[in-house]
Amino acid sequence: MKLIVTGGVEGRVVLIDPSAKIVTNHVKGHNTDILDVYFYDSHYQIVTISSDRIVNIWNANNLEIVQTIKDEMQQARSLSSTCFDSWTGIFLTACIYVRIWKMKIDKAVELKTL
Repeated sequence: MKLIVTGGVEGRVVLIDPSAKIVTNHVKGHNTDILDVYFYDSHYQIVTISSDRIVNIWNANNLEIVQTIKDEMQQARSLSSTCFDSWTGIFLTACIYVRIWKMKIDKAVELKTL
């Protein structure tokens, strides 16, 4: 099944089935606005990043959070930009500093800074 994943200022993650044109699932995932949503196809996972520096990794089947990480390096600033490469599992978070994260998946997801 193909899905569209969205997130917005209300902190809600929404899954949409484009062929049926219906919302298949939605959940409140963040306390602040979601800056970016990435779909990690090979592992059927969703990565969401909010302005308060929270990174959530979701199981796309049931929208349960697999892992939550807070970017403590950025101090009291909001994130201004993110980028994710699903081929390598690397993503970047940035405001004043750029932080590089590596997603490792065996039986469970693990996210570590490089």
